[in-house]
Amino acid sequence: MKFVKSAAIAACGLAMFGLAGVFTGCSDSDSSSDAVAAGSSDVQSFDVASCNSDIDAGSVYALEQNKEGLVEYFKALSDGDLQGAQQKGASVKSSYGNILAGNPANCEAQVGYALASIANIVNNDGLKALIDTLRGNGTIETGDNYSLYKISSEQTAQVVVGSRALAKEASGKSVIVRVQDAIGENLLPVTDTAITYLTNVVRNGNVTIQYNGGSRPVELDNGEFAPALGALYLMRALLVGVASVNVDITENGSFRWIETLDSMDISNYKTNPGVKKLLSLMDADNSFGTIKDNWAEAYGAIPNMLDSAITYVQLGLQYGINEAANGLATQMNDVYVVGNDEDADVSVSDLQMVIDSLNFFKNALHGDMEFKLGERSIVVNLGKFFKITNFKKYLPYYKIVDPADWYKDLPGSFWEEGLDGNSFGASELEFMAENNVASTSGPIDSRSAYIVDKKYYFDDEAADGLMVMVYGYLGSYTYADAAYDVVANGCDVTLSLMDYYVPSYYEMKDSLILKKYAYTISPEFCKVEDGVVKFLKTRGSTRPNMFYFTDAKGNKTASVIELDNFDSVEELKQVIIFPDVTFGGVFPKMTTDELWDWVGAFMEDDDYDDDDYYYDYYQSGYDESYGYDYDYDY
Repeated sequence: MKFVKSAAIAACGLAMFGLAGVFTGCSDSDSSSDAVAAGSSDVQSFDVASCNSDIDAGSVYALEQNKEGLVEYFKALSDGDLQGAQQKGASVKSSYGNILAGNPANCEAQVGYALASIANIVNNDGLKALIDTLRGNGTIETGDNYSLYKISSEQTAQVVVGSRALAKEASGKSVIVRVQDAIGENLLPVTDTAITYLTNVVRNGNVTIQYNGGSRPVELDNGEFAPALGALYLMRALLVGVASVNVDITENGSFRWIETLDSMDISNYKTNPGVKKLLSLMDADNSFGTIKDNWAEAYGAIPNMLDSAITYVQLGLQYGINEAANGLATQMNDVYVVGNDEDADVSVSDLQMVIDSLNFFKNALHGDMEFKLGERSIVVNLGKFFKITNFKKYLPYYKIVDPADWYKDLPGSFWEEGLDGNSFGASELEFMAENNVASTSGPIDSRSAYIVDKKYYFDDEAADGLMVMVYGYLGSYTYADAAYDVVANGCDVTLSLMDYYVPSYYEMKDSLILKKYAYTISPEFCKVEDGVVKFLKTRGSTRPNMFYFTDAKGNKTASVIELDNFDSVEELKQVIIFPDVTFGGVFPKMTTDELWDWVGAFMEDDDYDDDDYYYDYYQSGYDESYGYDYDYDY
């Protein structure tokens, strides 16, 4: 059951870490552009004066100072000096704004304002508050430089789940919703501002700006401006993608339900809040994983944004190829030199190869494209993927089972006397006992109970079972164990410490304390029939029957645990039925047989093959130096 919590926390962590990462290099609310409406599929542009080099004398010095200011800003940010970056970012953006007010057509000021707008994220009040929240607010002590960006996604999730600040805002919004709102209200407007200005500069075609590169001046032109514009379109596509998907897994604005999974086991799963939440997320009618209605249009336009990103990168590369015709005459101070001689950093043919390769991906955004995967090929229409607003519609037909019925009519189950390790009642008793352990020798941080048939070990004993408890102490590698007689009176079970059991650590025999020695096994796992106590046992899987597959009419085809008995893809194909194997046209030529051929190919990759280490090991037999030379025939 602990796996369920780990999976939930990992998913939460990945979602949170990904969303938090958006804020490491994006935007700030901008006065020159209204906040973009949620779901806007087009760049919110505005009128910009045609780009030229006109500038009044008083602004020339300010432009030069701003160049140095931008360099200092990015250096401060890379050094982790957030306060210095905030100060420099605010002053540079303000200065570029003043220059543009007097010289609205100046190309250099437009480029600078575009960069400064993106850089000035650190000074947006709303985003600063959110970043401060994500940094933990002292939830755990890791020093003054503590940041969620410096730890793993699962650690991030642990902080997110455990922090009162993140559990629920006064507004009732979770941090995930706040991040997505911030994208529409703060990040996209500034991204669009930068795109508008930089588009104006790129279309001019002849703009060059020189920066002090230290050892030599560095000249920026369309070879850099156009790819930068492409990067902005890519960033816009990513922002829209993050904002569009309903990934809020909170319950009433809180992540607290994840914490309850820690205590979930076979003895309390019916009433566990985490179980209820997880099942609701799996429900086909739940909005989790769907595209928000007011963002569907923008989400559907992502292929066009990616097309623009590729197009502007190609434009920048082509600009470099064109410059190569003049040799070093126009490239002396360029960031990189294009040509076919020894002075070149990159050849014309290499850039042309990149341009041609990008055409393949651009075409794949708008039509059917065949992709080769080893000896197989598959036809994909990526544009259709962004037309899907509810991915659950394309999952196999299935139904969720109420927790009260998880252990009813399990395949391979039967009723029999004896409370041994094959019975569900034993599993329930093990979990209940584990949750009631203490020790006189110090705090316990791990415990594991298991029940066996006592008669197997002690022929003269009539107890219903033997339970061994293995436990470990917090902060040490010391483990100990104790054993208990298990005596059942009907479905009521009593544990008593075995005096003659020899534990691994003799001095710790009496250190283990059970807070509770009497338990009652649930009626779904125990019953009294004609005076005989019987326990539910299984020769198959002990996993709960959480859901089952159906056909299109809702008729059950197989439970999830019955799949363990299926040996071939052909058997799976009969019981796992997809409503649309093309997945809305994403795989336009896919058929049911081809889909299961792919599944079979992936399953074969998990089996032993000629490249598998263990297969090779056992095929060749043991090392002869140890006296064995077995020739296994598989």
